[in-house]
Amino acid sequence: MKHILQQSLVMGLCALFMGCSTNVTHAKNKTIETVAQNLTCDKVDKKIARALKQSFETSGYNYANNSTTDYDKTETANQSVASILTSYTQQADSIACQFPHSVKEGLLFKTSDDKRFRAYTWDENTGGTMHFYSALVQYIDDDGNSHGLYEASLLNEDKESTNQVAGRLYDLATIHAAKQTYGSPIYVLASHAIGSNIDRAITIKLFQINNDSLNNPNLIKTRTRYTDEISFSYDASSLYVNKINRQLFEFNSSDNSFSFPVVLASDKFYSGEVTKKRIVYRFDGQYFKRVKN
Repeated sequence: MKHILQQSLVMGLCALFMGCSTNVTHAKNKTIETVAQNLTCDKVDKKIARALKQSFETSGYNYANNSTTDYDKTETANQSVASILTSYTQQADSIACQFPHSVKEGLLFKTSDDKRFRAYTWDENTGGTMHFYSALVQYIDDDGNSHGLYEASLLNEDKESTNQVAGRLYDLATIHAAKQTYGSPIYVLASHAIGSNIDRAITIKLFQINNDSLNNPNLIKTRTRYTDEISFSYDASSLYVNKINRQLFEFNSSDNSFSFPVVLASDKFYSGEVTKKRIVYRFDGQYFKRVKN
């Protein structure tokens, strides 16, 4: 059967966070910079938690009380989360905030080992079986300044024109060995897109801080090209049928490698059948290269 490792998501999405550009640095948005300036972690956390709660309670996912459904309020709440978080993450000390209240309301985040890179995602609660996620990446540049960059697809007009959806945060790994070659670590970020109850996809994407910018280095060497990402789609039901218990993305710090399952084309599983075989990419000091097995 044919192996269907893909370079783009099954739903026609671009890659995780901010699309597929080689440099994801964006200018600061002055209209939202002051929303959470000089606020403490606790106050920001509670503000975001309230907005996330409103996003859910006014959405179609609130099956317990559908009389509160108001999609305009859901969208407003999502904009509030983005504005507050983008503003707050301009403060360097914000990368230490653990957001306990927001996490209870659905905020996900992971921080790199060196505390210079962090990714956040939250469900916009605007979909059905297909979930739409907002995302924000934060990084501390070489001068100690913090930057928070939210995904452009958060805006209505962008969503209508591109239908981009950021994936749900899955995992984050730090490749410290890259500092010897490139002067700074590489961050390997995995996201999980949900297209339906069975249509899913995983994207693995590279990030790296260079001076004051955040880049997506093309350091993954595949059989055909150098790229900053690898993605694959799969049928979620195949996980249960084939009794797949391992994580879909795993990082091995002992040899700086990451792995993911072989996915096969299948008449039974339309989006791809997950198998117990694994594909491994290992960082050799210069590139991530596929390990022969």
